[in-house]
Amino acid sequence: MTMRLVDGLACHVEGSGPPLVFITGLGGRADYWRAQVKALAADFTCVTYDHPGIGDSPRAPMPYSIAGWAQDVLNLAGSLGFARFSLVGHSTGGAVAQYLAAHMPERVSAVCLSGTWACADTRFKTVFTLRHRLLSEGDAKAYDVLGSILTKPLVWPETTAPSSSAATDPSVTLARIDALLAHDSRDYLQKIVAPTLICSAIDDLLVPVNHARQLDDAIAHAQLKLFDQGGHHFPQTDPDGFNEALSGFLRDTTGRQRR
Repeated sequence: MTMRLVDGLACHVEGSGPPLVFITGLGGRADYWRAQVKALAADFTCVTYDHPGIGDSPRAPMPYSIAGWAQDVLNLAGSLGFARFSLVGHSTGGAVAQYLAAHMPERVSAVCLSGTWACADTRFKTVFTLRHRLLSEGDAKAYDVLGSILTKPLVWPETTAPSSSAATDPSVTLARIDALLAHDSRDYLQKIVAPTLICSAIDDLLVPVNHARQLDDAIAHAQLKLFDQGGHHFPQTDPDGFNEALSGFLRDTTGRQRR
């Protein structure tokens, strides 16, 4: 994946057609979306990027915030010449997509909210506070093992190894966890007017399916797509199923807007 620096973000642009910006979750890496770019680049101009302080993107001043990351997307889209664009946000990226769709409706053509939430409930806070503590105390191995338990499908292939956070400075990950714990979109979800697809996996232990249902209840005219399995990272573990749902939604949406 060839990256170039635009507005302080290392990004990859591929394909042709209506602009489609992908926003990754806590891991923050552009290559999370390889399978989606491969499937959709024939019909859309696909933009992926490394978040600040991750991968090839230089670190930005901390603390981080959902609103700040939303501004990063607006700056990137503006520099690429996109007046309007569709969004696909997974997990933390879904929180950023919620903010953009609600606060910049004139810029967002359609939005897919994948494996994400409106507000951290007690269980969510407990999980991420524990992850934060493990990493802040220097126990990266336990942080990675817990992350794998929470994000992998319930039935792991025999070859599955725990994910690794080693490539990212722990201070960046800790600041990102602080930002996602502070996210609360309940007061502005009703402002989202763009066509919205909400996706979740039934076996997602990190962001359980009840969060998707809450989003579906709060956003008018949203569509809810539930996958039987795949864990938290179902766009990667079930790329064919996710890509089929996403491409059908986007093609229907952009088709209506062109007529």
